[in-house]
Amino acid sequence: LVSMLDVPARRSAENASDADTTEDITIRVVWLIEKSAQTKDIGETPGDLAKAIEALRKKTGIGELGMAAQLLVQSNAADGGNVTAAGTARLDDTRSAINYSGKVRSTGPDRYELQSTIEVRGLSFADEQSNTQCNLKTTCRLMAPGRPVILGTTPIESKASVFVVEILGK
Repeated sequence: LVSMLDVPARRSAENASDADTTEDITIRVVWLIEKSAQTKDIGETPGDLAKAIEALRKKTGIGELGMAAQLLVQSNAADGGNVTAAGTARLDDTRSAINYSGKVRSTGPDRYELQSTIEVRGLSFADEQSNTQCNLKTTCRLMAPGRPVILGTTPIESKASVFVVEILGK
């Protein structure tokens, strides 16, 4: 009886596509901003990003960076791979909301394509008015777990901001 019942399960597993067996992945988004624009409560650049960020600073002349916000979101590339995450950071007299949305697609073993949109909106404590501080849209192909990618840089309040995305390893 067991062998009869096990046959359909084996057959089903053999016919399953690679996409059906894709594991959940975690996407990390880090927003870094020049330290001269930050309040004392802003964190240091994560150590695992230091080498890539230092290389970027040397190429572009960006000042020392610190972490304004970090977002983590989980997705499954087989389920359409849509992801969203949001958070806030405080930069002096402004609250900033960071919104991330994207779509991840598996392109092979440990390889992904990631479409990303990042929007940062500022909200003044004084007058409660909202304004877009930056909007960044891009697609990264051949992303591999554990290899951070600098999505882009943009000024926010005249200070350089850097956005890094990484698919975390298993």
